[in-house]
Amino acid sequence: MDLKLFIVFWCVMLSSSWPALHFTSSQTFHITVFEDLHFGEGENTEWGPSSDEKTLKLMQYVLEVESPQLVVLNGDLITGENVFKANATAYVDKIAGPVVEAGLPWASTYGNHDSDLQLTRRDIFVREKMRRQAQDGSVASQDDWVDDAVVSWFEEARDQLASTYGASLPSIAFFHIPVSASGAFQPSAVNSRTAPGINVDGAFPGQSRDNGGQDERFMKALLDTENLTAVFSGHQHGDDWCFKWDSQLSGMNLTGNGLDVCFSRHTGYGGYGNWKRGSRQILLSLDSLGRSIETWNRIDDGSLAGLVTLNSTFGTDKYPLVTS
Repeated sequence: MDLKLFIVFWCVMLSSSWPALHFTSSQTFHITVFEDLHFGEGENTEWGPSSDEKTLKLMQYVLEVESPQLVVLNGDLITGENVFKANATAYVDKIAGPVVEAGLPWASTYGNHDSDLQLTRRDIFVREKMRRQAQDGSVASQDDWVDDAVVSWFEEARDQLASTYGASLPSIAFFHIPVSASGAFQPSAVNSRTAPGINVDGAFPGQSRDNGGQDERFMKALLDTENLTAVFSGHQHGDDWCFKWDSQLSGMNLTGNGLDVCFSRHTGYGGYGNWKRGSRQILLSLDSLGRSIETWNRIDDGSLAGLVTLNSTFGTDKYPLVTS
């Protein structure tokens, strides 16, 4: 049976030329998320290329042991400020290599480091447009929320899908930088037993100088999306927990409807942090589609961390601690 999976992209739409996605014969659909790969960091040093090689080996290992049906590259694929313009987009071939070798389809979102100095998101996508600089030559601040134009596209695409299929589809969403609700509820909602995961990075300033709740419209669009059950982000390398958003967001007219909000484990050996690297796994089952999702992080030492079931009792169920 075809899986009609609606994925939110940061700035790129799913190509209509993709092959159809299917549940397996066991009626499951498995997604592997590679988060914050940070290829090209320190490319003129000895440790930089070796970090990329370690990341490639981890990607190959995860794909071998998890055998997913879809891969999501969820932002910060390349550390744009550390690469040379002449070869920046060549890293895309490296990144896609393990996925292509495995014969798997993939989807991509782009993060803040994918549009930095020597690289733009459009460079990655069509190798065309340079990032805008401030008039005095300094680096301009970078918006870290979903633009209203993209929110409008999201709403139109969502409504069109509902019209096409005669129902609101069970769906999950991926975007690199988390919504501000994640940081707002982190102190109160993230408990090491009911929301297990590394929980080191608190709410911190984004890439923009002037972020005053500009993602409110996007968060409202997510909450207004019928049958959207979970969203997955990265960006904060020191977080890989999930929490259930079911209360009022202070300062905004937004009340959670039980949407599960998740971070994924930092995959790349580039990028800050000394935590063990890994990859979030998402397992959907046909018989519980829209009601339950099993998810965990596969760690580079072969272990599993933060295995939880996102369902009606998530947030009260207790799980083993995640320590690293």
